[in-house]
Amino acid sequence: MTHQPTEITTGQVVTFTLVFSDPDRRPRTNGGMDNYGDGERIGLPSAIPGCLPPQPGQGQYGPWTPPPPVSGSETVTTRHIYTAPGTYTATFTRLDNQFSCGPRDPLQPMGGEGEATASVTVVVR
Repeated sequence: MTHQPTEITTGQVVTFTLVFSDPDRRPRTNGGMDNYGDGERIGLPSAIPGCLPPQPGQGQYGPWTPPPPVSGSETVTTRHIYTAPGTYTATFTRLDNQFSCGPRDPLQPMGGEGEATASVTVVVR
């Protein structure tokens, strides 16, 4: 994770760039939380529109042939404005759930969760 600019003043837009990678699942960051450390937290939806969670009898239960692992990465950007000087810990959590998004994306048992943090120092403009 990186953030720009690296020297931040109050009222300035900060862009955080998050890169997610997974060796056995193309990341689809379809849920999580952005906590900027200054009291603002943004919850992200836990499912992609049109995607369905596993139903009873589906997914990782019982005999089945799991889909083959497919590695990949995804880059996400998020922006925030700090209004007061100080040092903040920004924490970003993303979920890669095992939702099915149609016949080309079967249920995946290989979903996961990742977290990244950054220390952000903001000075008076």
